Amino acid sequence: MRHGIVVAREKKLEAGPSILVHDGQLPCSCAHICIAHQFTHDLMRMFARGYLVPQVGAIGVFASSVPLAIYAATASARLRQLGITAPGATIALAGGILAAGGLGLSGLLAWTLSRPEVSADPALVRAVYYLVFLTGGAGHVVALGLLIAGIAVPSLILGLLPRPVGWTGLAIAVIAELTTVVLIWPALAVLLPVARFTGLIWLIVAGALLPLRRRRRNETVHAAQA
Repeated sequence: MRHGIVVAREKKLEAGPSILVHDGQLPCSCAHICIAHQFTHDLMRMFARGYLVPQVGAIGVFASSVPLAIYAATASARLRQLGITAPGATIALAGGILAAGGLGLSGLLAWTLSRPEVSADPALVRAVYYLVFLTGGAGHVVALGLLIAGIAVPSLILGLLPRPVGWTGLAIAVIAELTTVVLIWPALAVLLPVARFTGLIWLIVAGALLPLRRRRRNETVHAAQA
């Protein structure tokens, strides 16, 4: 009898979204629920094949947060050594720590999903999946935008980086901050990988191009005249 009630509730939940259809389209929240249900089924099938691959992936995500935190601390210190007294260096440090924290937390939550006692419960898998998406998705990318902006803006003002590189970083930072709207319109989630991967590439380029010391004014004038 209890099994029959559970099956009936599942059928009612799966039939629910069709009642909310309006003009042939699903509301945003309903579409997000459908995506979560599909992702849950995909996870269940993946876990049925074994737990090693999800665990390795989760550990990799968690481990990747460590070099990101180190990069943020190093970049902030470099900006201060170059004479940045504006809040840019602090913003870069805060954004990097938050981005690393979100990434590390998403890795730990994803590791939780790989546990047999957790993955056996579809409702629990769905709830943890939302937390993974929030921490490793919008939360991580928005904070990553702060790290990029904290480096790009002072670099543009003081000429620490080539202007095309600085403006590119500023544009990426704006896109990263705009990913906040993914929490309202999940269909815009395509912005998350765009901002994430272009941002990481930009950070590598900026780290390689940032000078070790700031050029003096007379050196700059001499170079311009030459």
